[in-house]
Amino acid sequence: MLIDPRLAHMFCVLAEELHFGRAAKRLFISQPPLSQAIRQLEEELGAELFIRTTRSVSLSRAGQALYPELRDLEAKTMQLRQKIRALGEGKQGVVNMGITPSGMYSNFSGLLRHLRHHFPAVEFNIVESSTHLIHEQIRNGSLDIGLIRLLSPIPDLASCLLYREPLCIAVPADHPFAQRHSLSPHELNQADMIMYDPRLSPYFFNLVNRCLAQHQISVNPVQQGMLPTILSLVEGGIGVALVPSVFSRYRLMHLHYLPLEGPQEHLAELSMAWRQDESDHLLKQVIATLGQYPYADGLSAA
Repeated sequence: MLIDPRLAHMFCVLAEELHFGRAAKRLFISQPPLSQAIRQLEEELGAELFIRTTRSVSLSRAGQALYPELRDLEAKTMQLRQKIRALGEGKQGVVNMGITPSGMYSNFSGLLRHLRHHFPAVEFNIVESSTHLIHEQIRNGSLDIGLIRLLSPIPDLASCLLYREPLCIAVPADHPFAQRHSLSPHELNQADMIMYDPRLSPYFFNLVNRCLAQHQISVNPVQQGMLPTILSLVEGGIGVALVPSVFSRYRLMHLHYLPLEGPQEHLAELSMAWRQDESDHLLKQVIATLGQYPYADGLSAA
């Protein structure tokens, strides 16, 4: 049996005050409507809820059993209303976000702090995956947003550029280049180089090959891999590698990173992708906030 929320609230206030005058004052009504409401509730439930005398009001056994139940129900109803209101206003909810392994190094921790500051009641679930799988998961709804490396526009998905940065050359600490402060691209000619696996890392495979072609460089490919595994191969002395400059903050005891001299046409880019027809209010706010986030440790997206 459903109890009228208005009657339930009146009952709880009277159960707390145990005085019709004080309860009516809290409810901003006169005593007669309160007495009528309590009688109506007792008739509907078929039990006397209060023991009334000329000097006092107390809860009956039925009233004592009912009060904690209705009090908890009122509290849960209030919490539910607040949650639904927050969801409607885009202040609460869950956002499932995918990011590529290399994207984790592009100041992602700062971005996450930025999001949590702006959306403190939102739960952000982070999934690390490949760009291709993130595409599919956004399409099927298991992910809401992806931070990915784009080779070309994706059908059915909207996207925008978040961040771009130049490539640098990673060398082991005992390599002759390690004593240098920068490197001419042409000095990489015939170098033993760890390349990107075109199947596992198609974005960087294309980017590095375009960079080498720009400078008409021919290298000696010694192994293929993906980030951050490639850094371990460099550290182990297998060869050198072209990596996004953000990686120059890592493994400084065993690796050296040298910027390439001269202008670079081919920059490593991190983009955000989402469903073109996205209508969720919270996701729209998160997307807008992400699009305005300043990646202070790299080149701007503008």
